[in-house]
Amino acid sequence: MIDVNSYHVAMMAKILMPILPKKAALIVNSSVSSFNFMPSGAVYAASKAFATFLTKGIARECRNKEIDV
Repeated sequence: MIDVNSYHVAMMAKILMPILPKKAALIVNSSVSSFNFMPSGAVYAASKAFATFLTKGIARECRNKEIDV
């Protein structure tokens, strides 16, 4: 789960960001559970929190590049 929700999100962003054309969009799927504790789902919630905050960071880095995140 961590591999899919964290590692692969980061690797795909790393691969795609340099080759995205201007006025493109990068969409990352996350979950509302990244903001709330989920009984018996701490690893899932943590991996989605990583995706959420990584996406927010990428969006800030791409503000001047005409790429919507």
